[in-house]
Amino acid sequence: MGEKRSLVSVQLDKHLVAHYTDSRRFTIYQTGTFIVTFVTYMVYHVNRKVLSVVKQEWNENCTIEHPEHNDTDPYWCDWEPFNKINADTLLGYLDASYLLVYAVALYLSGYLADRSNLRIYLCLGMLLSGFFNLMMGAAYSFDIHSFAYFLIINMLAGMFQATGWPSVVSLMGSWFGHKNRGFITGIWNIHTSLGNMLGSLIAGYYVSSAWGLSFAVPAVMMMVWALVVFVFIIPHPSDAHLPDPNKLVRDSRRSSDITSSEECTSLLEDEQASATGSGGVSHRRSVSKDEDGGMSTTSSTASLAHADNDKAISIMTAILIPGVITYSLALFFIKFVNYVFMYWLPFYIHFSTTYTAKMSATMSIFFDAGGMFGGMMAGALSDKFKKPANISLWMIVGSIPTMYVYNLFGSLDAALGAFLLTLTGFFCNGPYALITTAVATELGMHESLQGNAKALATVAAVIDGTGSLGAAAGPFLTGIVADNMGWDKVFYMLMIASAISILCLGKLVLQELRRSCSCFGGRPSDLET
Repeated sequence: MGEKRSLVSVQLDKHLVAHYTDSRRFTIYQTGTFIVTFVTYMVYHVNRKVLSVVKQEWNENCTIEHPEHNDTDPYWCDWEPFNKINADTLLGYLDASYLLVYAVALYLSGYLADRSNLRIYLCLGMLLSGFFNLMMGAAYSFDIHSFAYFLIINMLAGMFQATGWPSVVSLMGSWFGHKNRGFITGIWNIHTSLGNMLGSLIAGYYVSSAWGLSFAVPAVMMMVWALVVFVFIIPHPSDAHLPDPNKLVRDSRRSSDITSSEECTSLLEDEQASATGSGGVSHRRSVSKDEDGGMSTTSSTASLAHADNDKAISIMTAILIPGVITYSLALFFIKFVNYVFMYWLPFYIHFSTTYTAKMSATMSIFFDAGGMFGGMMAGALSDKFKKPANISLWMIVGSIPTMYVYNLFGSLDAALGAFLLTLTGFFCNGPYALITTAVATELGMHESLQGNAKALATVAAVIDGTGSLGAAAGPFLTGIVADNMGWDKVFYMLMIASAISILCLGKLVLQELRRSCSCFGGRPSDLET
């Protein structure tokens, strides 16, 4: 199993085995996985956010931005080919092509991730994604004005962006157990909003002076961090000769939810023996409760052997898991809304106010700031009440009036606009974060999979891939609607999409309420169709 780790990681493990118990070693690796995957996907989003900032520099009203030139042509300062009246539509094509390729590639990416060494797979994906972002920035240095160039490079960047999400979700799901999963992944999912905010600030800093650097700086960040992933990521606890926490929960007592750290501590500290070799398999035995409440002993090596025998599932098997289709459809419309804000918000702020491109990018981070708190709140509430569909639905309900009010009053005052954006981000991002992390991980460990550890990436890819089709449709339609009907109609479109996502969740909401009333049997946290 050592071949799945880097040489540096193997040497580090020798030191840890010599100085720490397995339970302590597990906690160290678990914490490291949290930090590395957090920064990894944050960097993915830093790169993904750049286009939304730069496109307002590519296409701006030159007579307003540069009144000293006294030129009646509103496009004279824009970057060709985005210097025409149909610029919004062309920019919409860029967004849609990127996200459509990303969505389709996600299905394949999840399939490949479950069959690959995640350390190498994720590293290569980051290097290639960063490279094509560099190529986008190269258009500035080499004075490239071909729309085909922008379109093709952007699509290739989207393809390799798809390597990120299935990989990091699989890594987190492998190292973290069931208890407090919603809250833990809610905190972890801050990487999305933090990445968007950092991307806005970095791209905004360079956008007016040298927009090529807006692409280049995040791209270099991603490629450097890819080396950290290559060196330090351990794909699964079994690769470090540690038991799988999710299997131990299932094998001992399925109805109990305990965290990975607590579980491994209690199971491994009963008997402490010296580990053999460099991170060799420990011959310690762990005590756990059986189904009848009695005590039964299980060996760590049994868990390791079982983990190695798992086989990756097909995409169709993932689709047929109860709950996957319903949550995927709901996520389609949730991401439809969120990605319109992600890709068009700086542009809309610039359009509806007198702010500069840099100021508009800075103002847009309030949406992501609200999204961070929304994701944490949704996760905490899901842990407490075990009703993720209900929590998602009511947060979406809250997003509809906040979007309406923001469209009416957000441009009147900076403080009011910031407050309304924060509120809108809170309600919009909560369901998005909950479904793509805690719910996807739970479904990836559904009972029908019989504890298969190699299903997480595929399930996460199916759910997020379907959602990303909505993410592609939203920004694309926004460009067309804004060009032909105005921004008021864009917000009506977003409110309709939110209402449809509520309808998608309706059946799951009723099932959760019925279970809480003991009308049906089963665990309150079961996820069904």
